[in-house]
Amino acid sequence: MSKPSPARYRTTNWSSYTASLKKRGSLLIWLDRELTWIAPHDGKPGRPAVFSDAAIQFCLTIKVLFKLPLRQTTGMVASLLKLADLDWAVPDYTTLCRRQKTLAVQIPYRRADGPLNLLVDSTGIKFLGDGEWQARKHGVQGRRQWRKVHLAMDTATSDIRAVEFTPSSDGDSPVLPELLDQIPEGEEISLYQNGEFLDLCAGPHVNYTSKCKNVKLMSVAGAYWRGSEKNKMLQRIYGTSFPKKSMLDEYLFRLEEARRRDHRKLGAELDLFSIQDEGPGFPFFHAKGMIVLNQLMEFWREEHRKRRYGEVRTPIILERKLWEQSGHWDHYKENMYFTQIDERDFAVKPMNCPGGMLIYKATLHSYRDFPLRLAEVGTVHRHEKSGVLHGLFRVRVFTQDDAHIFMTPDQIQDEVIGIIDFVDAVYKVFGLEYAVELSTRPEKSIGTDEMWDLATSALRNALDTKGIAYKLNEGDGAFYGPKIDFHVRDCLKRSWQCATIQLDFAMPEKFDLDYVGPDGNLHRPAVIHRVIYGAIERFLAVLIEHFGGAFPTWLAPVQCVVIPISDGQNAYACQVRDRLFEAGLRVEADLSDDTMKYKIRAAQTQQVPYMLVVGDRERESGAVSVRHRRKGDLGAMPLDAFVSRIQEEIALKALDDAVEAL
Repeated sequence: MSKPSPARYRTTNWSSYTASLKKRGSLLIWLDRELTWIAPHDGKPGRPAVFSDAAIQFCLTIKVLFKLPLRQTTGMVASLLKLADLDWAVPDYTTLCRRQKTLAVQIPYRRADGPLNLLVDSTGIKFLGDGEWQARKHGVQGRRQWRKVHLAMDTATSDIRAVEFTPSSDGDSPVLPELLDQIPEGEEISLYQNGEFLDLCAGPHVNYTSKCKNVKLMSVAGAYWRGSEKNKMLQRIYGTSFPKKSMLDEYLFRLEEARRRDHRKLGAELDLFSIQDEGPGFPFFHAKGMIVLNQLMEFWREEHRKRRYGEVRTPIILERKLWEQSGHWDHYKENMYFTQIDERDFAVKPMNCPGGMLIYKATLHSYRDFPLRLAEVGTVHRHEKSGVLHGLFRVRVFTQDDAHIFMTPDQIQDEVIGIIDFVDAVYKVFGLEYAVELSTRPEKSIGTDEMWDLATSALRNALDTKGIAYKLNEGDGAFYGPKIDFHVRDCLKRSWQCATIQLDFAMPEKFDLDYVGPDGNLHRPAVIHRVIYGAIERFLAVLIEHFGGAFPTWLAPVQCVVIPISDGQNAYACQVRDRLFEAGLRVEADLSDDTMKYKIRAAQTQQVPYMLVVGDRERESGAVSVRHRRKGDLGAMPLDAFVSRIQEEIALKALDDAVEAL
């Protein structure tokens, strides 16, 4: 059967399309004839300024917009004024150079209702050298320099209300008066007041100290007065308070447990992974870490096979035009890595989706093929900033357990419900609870309002049908569609975003995907993007901290250690080890010269589920004395009985709490 021509989806309004492309190159600059171009007299001593701040700001805006030197800037401004039929003088380049140092930039903004609530923060700006003239005269300076830009943002409108540049050593506090001076007089700024005490901090605050019944001082640190190193060093005291002692005790316990369970610390102690200076954000997985990852992937593949997914693989590097077609070039370019091959631009994939679309497009599909479930364990790279890197939680390369499901519109609800059940079944294996969020259309998005309304309603209906409580997260969807996010809660009640379900009507349009319907005509499929683990590296970090490194037996890198009481039982210990290895278990024998107690302690430190102690009595009876890392001594049992017991535990993927029931 030959593929019908998809004429109904091709562009037919070429005239409008061409006109819109031409419009992109048009130059439109609006000049208000009422603009104050000449500076008003301010009564200050000295020679008055000829040009207003607005005139200087306009010229410098043209300079930055068109990337012009100052002299060329004056020429372009003169041309623009002439085109606008304005007989205005133009500042010379010396005036522009001098005034830009002290220019009070006028920032457009929207007035919020009620008092102004300011959020103040700063960031660094890196630059090389000392300017264009310096570079031409003395060459480019290689030493990096820094400046700070301080921003004051209106929390109601998200508009920047004040900006100040300072040397890199200045803190936020000394700059606050200068930022407040940029706010127009008469505008009300909210303050917190308690008696005679005035505080610019937004809070929260406690009106009465009597509410602080259970207080714990946490730490101390030095702090310069008003953030300047030229001032005296003061002592900053950090503490926490709860209305009930039980709440304080629970918080302190969780805090200590979080430190003890830190996956970076346990990753090194258990020899799972490392982060090297030669690869920041690029984790190195050791042999034991790879065992855990492979077990997770074997479980993943088996569960997907049960649900009739086909596994695919797409290239890591793909041509630029593909990312432009998908929309990632416009919406995600700052997070991507690039290269050139044969003088063509390529990008390292930050996600698997465009490759999945190409696989679908390579074959003609019928409605009888649906739902078509294609899963991929794909390695992706994202250019994360150095300051946000955090162990395995935030890395620059990770593995995403993606899947793309192609379906007819009437199959959407059943597929979404099926994925919800899938996620629930997987997380129960690890003893993980979760909360659900429905995220809607962001400001920066693609697709029509009709597409977004249809997709959002489909996800909401699926959640309502399952009777799942969810939180609405307005404006946090993917740029191509709404999504359902699953936030996993570990044993310390911390939340981690892992699984997601994203419904997409935009990508099929961009890639011109179709299928042959029952009527013999071509139709557009719907697509679901979904992950179960999310990033496998991140999910591993969650599991390390959730279990405290004590993985369930089926997942543990080493499942049992054989410990002889003395050297006389080494031969029997090796026989036990070999028997367990033949049974498919991950087993080691500790034949070192250390004492038995030290060997047991070492195995417990490595979080090995089972320690098998063998002496003369065990050797003569063909038995082992079994010790569990948490349950303690389980007594002696025949070796074959222990093999059957641990194999059953692994097959059931039982947690430690279920060991006694076996």
